Amino acid sequence: MRFKSFWVLGLLAAPMAVWGATTPTPTATPAFTPWPTSTPLVAPTWAPMSAGVVPEDMKPKRPSPWLSSIGLGAGIPLSGNLKSAYSTGFHAGLGTGFKVTEQFSLWANFDLGLYNSQNDALTKNSDFTFIEGVLGARCRLLDSDVSPYIFGGPGIAYNEYRSNQGAVIDPATGYGYIPVNAYEFDFLAEGGLGLDVRMAKGMTAFLQGKLTYDFMSPHFAGFGSTDSPLIIMPFEIGMIFGIGG
Repeated sequence: MRFKSFWVLGLLAAPMAVWGATTPTPTATPAFTPWPTSTPLVAPTWAPMSAGVVPEDMKPKRPSPWLSSIGLGAGIPLSGNLKSAYSTGFHAGLGTGFKVTEQFSLWANFDLGLYNSQNDALTKNSDFTFIEGVLGARCRLLDSDVSPYIFGGPGIAYNEYRSNQGAVIDPATGYGYIPVNAYEFDFLAEGGLGLDVRMAKGMTAFLQGKLTYDFMSPHFAGFGSTDSPLIIMPFEIGMIFGIGG
């Protein structure tokens, strides 16, 4: 009986052992999450307007307001004695200007006129040289690529009678020179009309004529049979260049 009891208890204990045993739960392997692809950051060329002012070297370049000109042509004597004593002369001009607006500019002009004697008895064997410096203004009349313009201003003239008899040798130095028979500085005023044509950016062609009044003294004018005032009409064709613009 005792043996049988132990056998029955064993049979009852076996299922209970099986039932109470714990089966280990497998641990789940976490899925691999890759790192996101890095995107390079592009810094702005300059800070936004709300954050500050655009650096000077990043701003659009402004056209230069400075101008320059060169012209060649002929000077026609208009006053009576000058016209009788001297022939039509060679004329050349250089200028530097400042563009105040697209239509208006201020100029410093320098002109040279060379007039040969055509009657040595009147000119006392002298050719006439005329050099002028003028501070003036120039105004285009139309806002277009082709426009007439007016210009003028006061200035100073250098007048010179130089011998046309050839060079003279200086016995002290042995060098040759052409003697200046007389010279004088005078005030002048001039004004004129022209036409300009814009050829390309920063380049304009022009054709102009002007009247120049040289307030020469009567005594000096009498030496070379010129006039007081002396009147010349130069005609020029040339180019205007925008410096850097």
